[in-house]
Amino acid sequence: MPKIRMKVGITNQNEKQTIQVSAIFQDDILKYKENDTRVILDYTKHILIRENDNYKMIFHFNDNQGTIITKENNISIDIPIKTNKIERKEKDIIIEYIIEEEKFLYQVEEEK
Repeated sequence: MPKIRMKVGITNQNEKQTIQVSAIFQDDILKYKENDTRVILDYTKHILIRENDNYKMIFHFNDNQGTIITKENNISIDIPIKTNKIERKEKDIIIEYIIEEEKFLYQVEEEK
């Protein structure tokens, strides 16, 4: 499976983080690694999964629901999400959402 270069960014009111990653894009699913965190973004179902040794975070943007599971003691915390916008063009995607009144902008863009 060939890897592609992607620019991934997350922005909220306090900070903006952007990184470049090598990713695999297959069947409308993007997979990449951010330091020690594995990330899967399903472009069709609008699900974002972030997982490392300490936690697993699952955001269902279509259902406006998120879950964080701690691995050490297997505690599950539900988080309501308000999804404002999901915009996709080929492999690029923008998701705007709100968690506890804090706005987030998640962007994925293929580097050409």
